[in-house]
Formats: sequence, C-alpha cells, structure tokens
Amino acid sequence: MNEDTRIILEELKGMRSDISEMKNDISELKSDVSELKTDVAVLKTDVAVLKTDVLELKTDVAALKIDVAELKTDVAVLKSDVTELKFDVSALKTKVFNLETDVKTIKLKTENEIYPAIKVISENHESLHKKMDYLLDDRKFTQIQIDMLKMRVSNLEAKTV
Repeated sequence: MNEDTRIILEELKGMRSDISEMKNDISELKSDVSELKTDVAVLKTDVAVLKTDVLELKTDVAALKIDVAELKTDVAVLKSDVTELKFDVSALKTKVFNLETDVKTIKLKTENEIYPAIKVISENHESLHKKMDYLLDDRKFTQIQIDMLKMRVSNLEAKTV
C-alpha cells in the first residue's frame, strides 16, 4: 500500500499543481472577464452614441431630401427661366438686327435723298433771299419815286391855286 499511497500522493501532487494552474487560469479568466465587461460597457455606451448619431443622420438625410426636392423645383424653374430668356434674347437679337437694318436704310435715305433735298432747299432759299433783297431794294426805290411824285403833285397843286 505504500506504493499505492505514494502513487496517490504523486497524483495528488500533480493534481495540486494542476489545481494551482487552474486557479491562475481562473484568476486570469476573471480578469479577462472583468476587462470584457468593461469593454462591453464601453461598447454599449458607444452603441448608444452611435444610435443617437444614426437618428441625427436620419433626420439630416430627411432634411436633405426636402432640400433636394426644393432644389429640383428651383432648377426646373431656372430651366424654364433660361428657356424664356433664350427666347427673349432671340427676339431682342431680331429687333437689334431690324434696328440696324432700319438705321442703314435711314442713313442711305439721308445720304441719297434728304441731304440732296436740303441742298436744293438751301440753294432755293438763298435764291429767294436774293430775290427778296432785290424786291425790297426795288420797293424802296419805288417808294422813293412815289414820295417824289407826291411832292411834285403837292408843288403843282400849290402853284395852281
């Protein structure tokens, strides 16, 4: 039995060593579990923050969707305005072209008809002016002759009386 006792004692010694290792492992596992609990608590806090962030992002996305819809409407209005402006610009270009054509026509008419007519009128005016001067001078001469005749008639009447 001694032999059996010795074997049992050796086995007990091996078991004690195994138990000591297990205690160390359990202690390490407890420490790891404690760290894991801390990490899980931190992760839960992070998840809660992330959930809040996700809600805020969803709110922001909803607001952005509204903004995008408004912008699409604004873009449609702007496209319509641009089309209208293009039409207006085209109409203005046509009017400018017509005005340029009218101005060219007026210039040609001025050069070919109005300036020559003004020249003729000016020449006729000058001729009329000379004739008027002549007539006025002739009228003065006639008036002088009438005055002289009146004086002669007066003198003759005075002599006959």
